Amino acid sequence: MTFENTDIMKRIAEAAKELSEAQRQVAEFIVKSPETVAFLTAARLGQEVGVSESSVVRTAMALGYSGYPEMQRAIQEMLKGRLTTVERLRGSKRGIEKGESIPESVMRADIEYIQATLAELSLDDFERAVKALCKARRVFVIGLRSAWAMAFFLGYSLNWVLRNVTIISNNAGEGLEQIMCVKPADVAVAISVPRYTRLTVDLFTLAKKRGATTIGITDSVLSPLSSCSDILLIAKSGMPSFNDSFVAPLSLINALIAGVGAENEAGTAEALEELEPLWEEHGIYVADKSKER
Repeated sequence: MTFENTDIMKRIAEAAKELSEAQRQVAEFIVKSPETVAFLTAARLGQEVGVSESSVVRTAMALGYSGYPEMQRAIQEMLKGRLTTVERLRGSKRGIEKGESIPESVMRADIEYIQATLAELSLDDFERAVKALCKARRVFVIGLRSAWAMAFFLGYSLNWVLRNVTIISNNAGEGLEQIMCVKPADVAVAISVPRYTRLTVDLFTLAKKRGATTIGITDSVLSPLSSCSDILLIAKSGMPSFNDSFVAPLSLINALIAGVGAENEAGTAEALEELEPLWEEHGIYVADKSKER
């Protein structure tokens, strides 16, 4: 039986007759409470259902997944954008394993998001994004609400080197006015993860219509940024609590910044050589006393 990329609920329906009794119990629990399963380990799901952890893993494989983590990611993808922050908070509390602290649970998940992002990252698309940024007349970075912090970090860091970066304002009116400056020789980068912000999609779409090369940084090919992106970079963003984890998107953004620096090595060195004495002259940073000894 082949499933391709079908929804997990469709997979369950198609495989129902072939599941063992224990597997059927797991499948029924998924159908009834996917928002709970999204936060549970295989062991905890087995406890909830009353079956062994191995039965949970075999259920995932019977549904065509490589294992439980892949099935759980499919459930999370299905739920993203539907869960409220309150539902996420309740789910994350149940998802913490017995004996595992909150830092252990959250940081372990963050490590998994980075690993999954690296495993699925298209290096060709990454290189295309780096080259597009380096060749752009101007770069416009869009990221609103909680994603604004990531947009600011990307825009602030790139502007050291490229000196042509505009970070789009969180204010709707001002953001529209800034996007109206976009021209075909420009690059627009949009960052959005669930719950997706409508204005980010609208501004990104407008930049695309004005002829810019568009780079989307998001969590899934099903993201609303996908259809507007000339280059799509996927960074996994899970749900460890009432807010999404931005660790993997930030790691990808760090890689983009490093990539631009390496691609434009001479320009980067020249820019930093000019900035360092300015920072020192104006006392921008606290002096490193260890260098004065």
